[in-house]
Order: sequence, then C-alpha cells, then structure tokens
Amino acid sequence: MHSTAAAVTRAFVLHPDLKSGHNRRLPEPRLAEAVALAAALPNIAVVGGEVVPVARIQPATLFGSGKVAELKARFAGLDVDLVLVDGPVARCSSAISKRHGASSCWIAPA
Repeated sequence: MHSTAAAVTRAFVLHPDLKSGHNRRLPEPRLAEAVALAAALPNIAVVGGEVVPVARIQPATLFGSGKVAELKARFAGLDVDLVLVDGPVARCSSAISKRHGASSCWIAPA
C-alpha cells in the first residue's frame, strides 16, 4: 500500500538582529513569533531557532563567513532542509540559500 502522507520538512529559523535599526524591538520575541509561524505551516518541523547579531546588511551577504560556517555545520547535524530567515532581507535570498547549503530559503518581511 502506498502512503499518501506528505514528507515533513525540517526547518531552522534565523532572526537577524540588525543593530542599526532605530526602532528596534527585542529580538527574542521576534524569533519566538517567527518560530511559531513556521511551526503552523503544514508539513514543517521546526528543529531550532537562533538570533544572529548583524552589524549591517551588505549587498549579497547577511552573515559573516565565520557565522555561515558555524550555521552550516549545525544545520548538517540537524538534517535541516529549509532555513527560514525572519527579517527585511529579501534582496539577499539567493545568496543566503547558497551560502547556508540549504535547499531553499524563505524570507518574510519584518
């Protein structure tokens, strides 16, 4: 008999904490909100979340190379399929997906 159950996608949620914002909200509640929203999506299993400090956004990059290497190793250990980034970084989407080694990257507006 063939199973019709959809495969579960293992997701990790990142919230970039942009230090330059003048109307900054605390990052922990924003991460919690993003994790809750991701968990509400069908066939998504959130396996972790993290606030990542970011001094400033630069074209084609969001996180430094050291942070990327650290996250990539953690994602591999957790078998992460999807990296969700909560923040105003839409122009960086393809670079983030490629640099983190995830099969896809979803970016939501703050």
